[in-house]
Amino acid sequence: MTSNRLLITAMVVENRPVREVAATYGVSTSWLYELLARYRREGDAVFDPRSRRPASNPNA
Repeated sequence: MTSNRLLITAMVVENRPVREVAATYGVSTSWLYELLARYRREGDAVFDPRSRRPASNPNA
């Protein structure tokens, strides 16, 4: 199980508060809110790896 799936499961399925999950797993609350918003927007696609490559290069 990936860490994102674990965090989403703790918040959505187990219905635990964001602050409690953040303290338990040692992540920031802002990251959890961002992850939760992305999960609600994209669904299970949030668990797929994301590219870190920039979408554009303004200096090209």
